[in-house]
Amino acid sequence: MKKQKGYLVFDIGTGNARVAVVSVSGRVQTVEREDIVYSTETLYPDSRYFSPQVLWKQVMRLAKRALSRSSDIDIIGLTSTSQRQGIVLIDQNGEAFLGLPNIDNRGREWEGSIPNQQ
Repeated sequence: MKKQKGYLVFDIGTGNARVAVVSVSGRVQTVEREDIVYSTETLYPDSRYFSPQVLWKQVMRLAKRALSRSSDIDIIGLTSTSQRQGIVLIDQNGEAFLGLPNIDNRGREWEGSIPNQQ
């Protein structure tokens, strides 16, 4: 049987990371997902952050699982989506050291003290 062509889709959402294999016709073959592990800084109770290295390992594990469950698909491309306004900070050596998701709310308690600038 000839393999179908398809795509490997990475989605880093607010709550979990997903990797899917989708045929070129749009049929979802498989989706693998895991919750993203967040931490909180004790000085900022409304803060959230993640380890870029841990998230990378999660995404690679999910991709391997998705690919192993879709052996009848020949991957011809990759695409990705991510949480709105999430960032990963890079140090002076080009290494990722801190991930800040869109739910990191440190500083929220000071928002009211900033004058409205119109």
